[in-house]
Amino acid sequence: MKKQILLVAMFTLAIIFAGSIKSFGQLNPGITGTQPIVPIACETSALPLHPVPGVPFTYSMTNGSGAGTSANWTWYATKDPGFITAGTPPLLNIATQLTVGTGALISTGMSANYGIDNRGGNNLAENSVTINWSAATLAATSYQGLVAPGTPTFVVGYSEGLAGCSDNLQVFEINPMPNFTIDIAAINAAGTTLGWDVNTEEECVDKVQSATYAAGVITPDYGTNTIYYEVAAKNFVTNFAPSFMITDGLNSDQTATISIYSNYADATTSTGALWTSAAIAVAGMNTLIPTNTDLTAVNLPDIATGVSFFVKVVIDNNTEESLADNPFILAVDAQDNVDGTTGLPTAASIWDMEDADCPTLANGADQVDNSTITITPRPTMLMDGGAMSEPSTVTPEDVINKLP
Repeated sequence: MKKQILLVAMFTLAIIFAGSIKSFGQLNPGITGTQPIVPIACETSALPLHPVPGVPFTYSMTNGSGAGTSANWTWYATKDPGFITAGTPPLLNIATQLTVGTGALISTGMSANYGIDNRGGNNLAENSVTINWSAATLAATSYQGLVAPGTPTFVVGYSEGLAGCSDNLQVFEINPMPNFTIDIAAINAAGTTLGWDVNTEEECVDKVQSATYAAGVITPDYGTNTIYYEVAAKNFVTNFAPSFMITDGLNSDQTATISIYSNYADATTSTGALWTSAAIAVAGMNTLIPTNTDLTAVNLPDIATGVSFFVKVVIDNNTEESLADNPFILAVDAQDNVDGTTGLPTAASIWDMEDADCPTLANGADQVDNSTITITPRPTMLMDGGAMSEPSTVTPEDVINKLP
């Protein structure tokens, strides 16, 4: 029996993969403008030398005292390990600085003195700088170059002495804390996205679409139910590809088809799907379904706060009568930094993170991010044997059987 179940599951999975359609998608902020993705522990406990994307961090040094007082501060971030090049005079390599607004650094929260060459000036008070790192820069950072393909990232502080005849520099090397996160929320019948972890949405089961008698049984068609979700992602590197899992909500011969769209209006009109699965049957539940569809932000700064895509699930009830509440649970995971052509993960890809992943940097799909929409039942109708003085000893003795 176990072998048979495994073969059915493998066959179902093969159908899902073979029937999938993919397309590249660019995303804009959705609900995250008013309902930010809840920060995970990696983000709330981050420090300047262990930063996360999208959060301004301040780097400071002391000014010293007396003849050793520092002045004329110059600050910049770089991936170039050559900070000063020998020559006459020596060259401070400020030209290698990471620039703001090009995908390397985020403009929000950056201090005005970043990247300004203050040699020969008098800015004793500017012994600190505030930097807002992008997800792309931090993902391409490997502390001390220990893990390829990343390279080190530095914050350089350079100062001249008060007398202007001496100088010095100190350099911070950062060791980033990844915090790629996603979340999913149900959308109600009015088209409003509910809160993260709000699982109270209920929708009526579809009306009976047809019922036909033949050969002693009734074959009903119980219609379809269409439900929607919004998924938001932030702090991914370059792009990301979602994967889904239906963990509950299909019975007997019900199937579900999942599609993703760049906005809710397209989802409701089935316009321009970025990816659509094949029909998923009961045997396909609790199986990870990768979309292999790379998604990214229209505007790079939005990666730090989150962009959204929209999920449409069409549940075909077929002959499932649905006489009890049926919670449909959709889980989503995602990998970032995927191949832009195939949507497949690369050596630099990581799965979205949860609080528990922060101390261990665990890397895997976990179905923690999920949302429930409950399909409420249709009326239960049974023969009232007492009122009818049935059953008797002559057939029929009950209502006509219905499939399945």
